Amino acid sequence: MRKIIYLVTKIIVSLAFAFSLLLLLTSSINMKSNNNRLYAKQLITEVADDSGYGNLSSLFASSGLEDEMLNHLPKKTEVSITPLEVYNLSSTYEKKGKFSSNDLKLPAKTSGEKFISKYIAAGINAGLKRNNEDVKNAMNLYQLVYYALLLVLFWYYLVNGLLD
Repeated sequence: MRKIIYLVTKIIVSLAFAFSLLLLLTSSINMKSNNNRLYAKQLITEVADDSGYGNLSSLFASSGLEDEMLNHLPKKTEVSITPLEVYNLSSTYEKKGKFSSNDLKLPAKTSGEKFISKYIAAGINAGLKRNNEDVKNAMNLYQLVYYALLLVLFWYYLVNGLLD
């Protein structure tokens, strides 16, 4: 009778562990932005100032191009990403050294959205380049933790599944 209770307990614990690890790796991380235009305005100013072409941000503002770009943005945005997608993004950044708007899954239905998406990707890449060492360390740590979780899962099933 004790062996049956032990076996049932082991099966339940194994299923709970597998389910929690599955949820950890595949559940989505949701990020919401309620003030896209303010963030985009700051990003436009930052990228324009970093471009090396003088005071490009004031040229955007005075020409009305900045307002035109900001009017094409939705007021609110919600982004959902899984830890697996974060791992894939970190691998992409490690290989290419930058992100494209496609890598970041930015909208590109209209020509205005394509332009804004490329501009946002350029801003993200500029920010990542400024903090290159910190970004690489964080990505390496994330990948290490991801592999460690998979190794723990493999080890758990190898030891508990095959040896008992």
